[in-house]
Amino acid sequence: MTRPRIAFVGRAVHEKTRSDRFLMDILSEVADLKMFRREAMNGAELVEAINRFNPDQTLFFQLPPSISDHLLPIKCKNFVWVPMWDGFKKLGLRRRLFFRYFRVRSLCFSHSTFKYVRNIGQNALHVRCYPRPEIAARTFRDKPPYTLFLWQRTPQLGVDEVVQIVGRENIAKIILKSDFDITTNPTVELQRMPEWLPENEYKAMFNQIDYYVAPRFQEGIGFSFLEALSRGIPVIGHDEATMNEYIVDGQNSLLFDDRFQLKSGLVSPARLRPALIADMNEGHQHWLKAIPSVQAFILGNKPATSGCSNSSNPPLSALETRT
Repeated sequence: MTRPRIAFVGRAVHEKTRSDRFLMDILSEVADLKMFRREAMNGAELVEAINRFNPDQTLFFQLPPSISDHLLPIKCKNFVWVPMWDGFKKLGLRRRLFFRYFRVRSLCFSHSTFKYVRNIGQNALHVRCYPRPEIAARTFRDKPPYTLFLWQRTPQLGVDEVVQIVGRENIAKIILKSDFDITTNPTVELQRMPEWLPENEYKAMFNQIDYYVAPRFQEGIGFSFLEALSRGIPVIGHDEATMNEYIVDGQNSLLFDDRFQLKSGLVSPARLRPALIADMNEGHQHWLKAIPSVQAFILGNKPATSGCSNSSNPPLSALETRT
């Protein structure tokens, strides 16, 4: 039997971060997939390469397809868009009309993006991705001071903000990896990490920390903090998607507001860890069960399983569809 062909239009930056790798892997199980890095060629070259590949489906990861550059000239009219909540922009009226005309489908890994595309009449599927748990047996502190890890990826969420969120008296040390050359006079002990660590040393770092600070105010999927959760490390994250779609504040991790204040106060990692581990194990099992529905949705078939939730924080089993 001939396998379907998927043209996967990704971003150049994701070649380094590998944040699209998980989706490529599960689609490669059921289709012949070819990656097209959007920035690697101009618009005409991209269209020519896709048409030469002659796909059955064309998938756009993060950035939506353009009307003139993609929807009109690409011969395959089966389009899928995988929007990301970080940096998300609403579609203009003209693009919404063309998306509806070409029946563009949206695979959403954030409930916020799902609500938006559903409200503008798109066929959409929402599912949450949970990495495989790799939880080490260790003892967590039940009272401060705590050791935190911060990978600073935005100037607006740095050491000073973390101190404001947690409280200087509650911090023993911050292990800092920064994408910025920022001079600071910290009021707490800092352990600076090099720009790059071998994987085994990076994993060993997780055994030293009590909390992982989610590095951005919004996420598309959130693999950085999901990796910490999958290792049983409580996360401190901004009360925004996708952090607040995985975190139940004060139960499995902690959320802070726009004023850099913890919503439920400082709960010890020892108290958070049992619910966190249970949620990650359950969530991963639901993700494994959802993979066939994701594959079917991308290929243009009806999802095998669907369910809807009216709650503001969907249950771990949430797999939502709108046609």
